[in-house]
Amino acid sequence: MKRLLPALLLVALILSGCHGSGENVFEPTDKGRKYTDHDWNLEFYDNCGLPTNRSVQWIKEDENKFIRFRLDTKHYGMCSSDRNARNKAPYWERAELKQVDSLKRGVGYKLEFHARFMEGYDGNREAFWQIHSCSSRSCCRPPIIIKFNDGVLMLSAIKPSGERSSNHISSVKITDLLGKWSDIVLKFSTNAFPKISLELNQKTIFDKIRFTIPKCGIPHFKFGIYRPGSASGTNQSIVDFDKIKLSLL
Repeated sequence: MKRLLPALLLVALILSGCHGSGENVFEPTDKGRKYTDHDWNLEFYDNCGLPTNRSVQWIKEDENKFIRFRLDTKHYGMCSSDRNARNKAPYWERAELKQVDSLKRGVGYKLEFHARFMEGYDGNREAFWQIHSCSSRSCCRPPIIIKFNDGVLMLSAIKPSGERSSNHISSVKITDLLGKWSDIVLKFSTNAFPKISLELNQKTIFDKIRFTIPKCGIPHFKFGIYRPGSASGTNQSIVDFDKIKLSLL
């Protein structure tokens, strides 16, 4: 037993050193933790768990506090479907938060937030904001996904027929936005025939795009980074969000 003690102490020291290595910690964070700020009027929570302890962080610059999301290659999402091959990807990477409350049906909304893309977003289908409607495993489709695909801003919307999503491609490139705060405004409705518009820095990028919300779904927001994984690896992406406010139209 005495001979084993030095070896056990050495193993304990190695493990503790690995756990404190910052970027290389791959322990999931506390599932269920809530996130909001004094200049938000919405509350979000970690509904699946996060791949690392740096996936979501509060950052402070001067007197301004904001939230940062970070994903690197093989940062597997913690939702039950993320390890499965689907939608032309071997797995899915995710650092994302879900709205605590839900959106009401039959209402017009205006969502405003600031976003700053710090790195990446030049890969395949990298989403940063979703209007989701997941209510069960059998009813779990996002009516709206706002993302960058190969560095170009895109909005995917479930067609009014409900069959599949249509992709609306803009001329906005991620290289024009990197490192700068951008003002993003969404105007949309949740009625029987909804439409959505997106403004970026006071310019209309997508105008009155028709979509549908599945009847079985419960509409709500999700935001952060959500993207397909790749056997060859993915680049690091970092995005900041601030001043998230929702109002009625």
